Amino acid sequence: MRALLRSFIGIVFALVGVSLVGCSESYEMKRTRSAESKGSYSPASEAAGMPESNDVDAFTADTSSESVEAELGQAGDGAPDTPEQKIQRQIIYTAFLRLIVEEFDGVPAEVEKLAARHNGFVAKSSVEGSSGSPRSGSWTIRVPVQQYGTFLEAAQTLGEFQSLTTGSEEVTAEFYDVLARIENKQRQEKRLIELLEKATGKLEEVLRVEEQLARVREEIERMQGRMRVLKDQTSFSTITLTIQEIKGYQPPAAPTFGNRIARAWFGTLTALQKAGENLVIAIVTIIPWLLILLIPLLMFIGLLRFLFRKRRTE
Repeated sequence: MRALLRSFIGIVFALVGVSLVGCSESYEMKRTRSAESKGSYSPASEAAGMPESNDVDAFTADTSSESVEAELGQAGDGAPDTPEQKIQRQIIYTAFLRLIVEEFDGVPAEVEKLAARHNGFVAKSSVEGSSGSPRSGSWTIRVPVQQYGTFLEAAQTLGEFQSLTTGSEEVTAEFYDVLARIENKQRQEKRLIELLEKATGKLEEVLRVEEQLARVREEIERMQGRMRVLKDQTSFSTITLTIQEIKGYQPPAAPTFGNRIARAWFGTLTALQKAGENLVIAIVTIIPWLLILLIPLLMFIGLLRFLFRKRRTE
């Protein structure tokens, strides 16, 4: 029994030893393979391979820089390098102001001073009446657009306020359209001048170029005139001030409760009166038509009665 146990233990130890030897061999083989693989990717080969990667990067960088430069060059050929200018709105401002004063003397001078105080000027003025009769005046005043609101507020202190009408017109599209047309025509003018300087052909060709050049210059002058008008109208607002003299003028007071009742009562009576007048006018208008329609109607009724009686007798 003991012999069998010893033999069994010996077999077990033998198997364990064999397995340990196999594991050590496989471990050595793995180490050898790992070392070989590491040897194939040595630092030297890594150092030798780096330039290839650098060459690729350099080629990519060069290609990218060349393409960018080419794109920039193409963009530079098509558009200027200067930053785009912001479009400023071009608006024409106008106003019509009416005032009433008790004394007209000194008003024209005050209007002149007020315009000068706001960096403006009086473009047109007219005064009517004499010292013995009610007088009135009208002034067309041009002030910078920056002073538009402040001038209107100050002008209302010259007299009793009656009415104010303000307006504005945007001409931004027309302004920049005219500006672009002028630039295009100027480039065309420059090309025609170059052709004229280099012209060595027949006299007819020279005359034809000169004719085109004269026409282009005429168009440029016309558009430049329109541009000056637009710049003037958008830089300076136009205000028409009308002042009327009324002796002993009393501004209308706020209506009281009794005044409001009386106004409503008389308003109702006026409405009833107008309704009655309209009714009478409508009746007078309809009567001739009734007379015209009444004759055939009576004839038709008589015919019906005649036929009815005839049927009864039968």
